[in-house]
Amino acid sequence: MIELFQKQIFTLKQLLTVTFAIIKSSSHELLYLASIPFLAYSFLSIYSGDGSIEAIIAIPEGMRFAIIFLYFAILLVMAPTIMHLVRCFAEGRTFSILGLETLQLLKTSFLRLTSGLFYIGAAMMIFGFLFSTLVPYFSGSSLMSMVLLVIFITIIIKLYLDIIFWSQFTVLKNQGVIQSFRSSRNLVKMHYGRVLLNLLILTLVSFAALNLIQFLIDLVVSNATVLSVSVAFFQSIFLIFIQLFTGVMFMNLTNYGTQKE
Repeated sequence: MIELFQKQIFTLKQLLTVTFAIIKSSSHELLYLASIPFLAYSFLSIYSGDGSIEAIIAIPEGMRFAIIFLYFAILLVMAPTIMHLVRCFAEGRTFSILGLETLQLLKTSFLRLTSGLFYIGAAMMIFGFLFSTLVPYFSGSSLMSMVLLVIFITIIIKLYLDIIFWSQFTVLKNQGVIQSFRSSRNLVKMHYGRVLLNLLILTLVSFAALNLIQFLIDLVVSNATVLSVSVAFFQSIFLIFIQLFTGVMFMNLTNYGTQKE
């Protein structure tokens, strides 16, 4: 199977085909993993009400801790496990969600992933502070405020794309946090147009599909709790799919051209 990843850069259709093949071969394991974001999204939606700051603050302390814990579990447990699953599929190896190799991978990558998330969070806070500081200087001109907003969003998107694969390099290539940021940037730089197009299409289709599903559920479900849980289920499925798709793209781009003669 790995030869398939090495011989050519996958088209969007091929990426989707491989992603669906992984889903078919490991559907039970993926459903187990999907329970983590499902619980996180369900609890947050149910307890946050209308999503206002007041409603979020009013969430019971114990439940707030549980939600935060689940979101960290998404990033530190679910995501790296899916990365390992994709690698096992690409290499034709057997995957076990509770296997020794999986557990060891989670253990060795935990601190590096946590550090990387801290750096990203700190960078987001700095950019947010800079933006909020600059906005008042342009408040008198709606045009300049719009230009500043566009520049800010463009920088955020560019930085996001540059580090889109940092966690894969950390988990699968055993790299340090800073090195993984650099490796991700270099990989994306070589395939920038392809990565941008694939992720843009996937994001737009996922956004449209989720909103359509939510609209349809809203037509037939009147109970707010049932609606929240139903939407959370589909959100978790889409998250799993996006993680798989990104993992397949990473394995393809990093293995392309490495086949032995």
